[in-house]
Amino acid sequence: MSTSLYLLVIIFLMFVLVGFILTMALMVTHITFILLSSARVYRKLPMQYLL
Repeated sequence: MSTSLYLLVIIFLMFVLVGFILTMALMVTHITFILLSSARVYRKLPMQYLL
């Protein structure tokens, strides 16, 4: 019983880790896309208005 419980915990942790990594990657790509589009539109403004 304990081995199956350990396997379930390990699988759950792996799913959480993969979901966290995917969410971070999506957030990073989203933020970079927003920064690139805003830099393309507001190229004449200083950098502090983009952040």
